[in-house]
Amino acid sequence: MDELTEVRRAKFDVFCQEHYYLRGLDTDRAPQGETDDYADMEIQVAWEVFNAALDSAAVELPDRMDRLGCSHVIEACSRACHAAGVKTK
Repeated sequence: MDELTEVRRAKFDVFCQEHYYLRGLDTDRAPQGETDDYADMEIQVAWEVFNAALDSAAVELPDRMDRLGCSHVIEACSRACHAAGVKTK
């Protein structure tokens, strides 16, 4: 699982516990090796919608600008976006 997915899973788990209609449902994932889907179909659908919403807010960062010395800033912005669960282009 990549870093972005791990951050999103952590945020999604909190989201499930905070919303009454998902609280109490099984947030375990299907048996290892089979799939990375959730065992409960309602939770799986909520996970897919949660990701679709976050994906719609992807941040487009400029290309690396080594000649201007901005690469480290762009990398820092990318890491900050991913830590917040936001995808970059």
